[in-house]
Amino acid sequence: MAETLRWWKHKQESLCDAITREIQLIETTQLDLYDNYYYLAWLYDPYDYVARQLYPYELQSLVTENVCCSNVDTVTSVAARQTIRPVFLTDEGDWKTQRTAADTARYSDGIAKLVRLDECKPRMFKDAAIFGTG
Repeated sequence: MAETLRWWKHKQESLCDAITREIQLIETTQLDLYDNYYYLAWLYDPYDYVARQLYPYELQSLVTENVCCSNVDTVTSVAARQTIRPVFLTDEGDWKTQRTAADTARYSDGIAKLVRLDECKPRMFKDAAIFGTG
């Protein structure tokens, strides 16, 4: 049986070609998803460059108040003020389980500070709200 090589096992000169083929395969299989993302981004900001290229005729029928944009911005400003912290529940757990949960909570707080979650939080929430996963 001939085994296909993964992209990281290719020779150095053909590595770029293998990665390009993988990216093209992913883009062609997920084309509908990308189109949906472009449409949702157009609903949020119809004057964006990509939106003007993909939906030129829809720009003529726009109203002056963008309800999607104002709602997303309002909810994002409220959600960005909230503190994100995972809670590990130990209902009716023994002492060791409760200590493990407390240690895990401290560890997750440290990881949140390490990746600067508070700085990334508004942008992550806004993207999730715009693209339909929020």
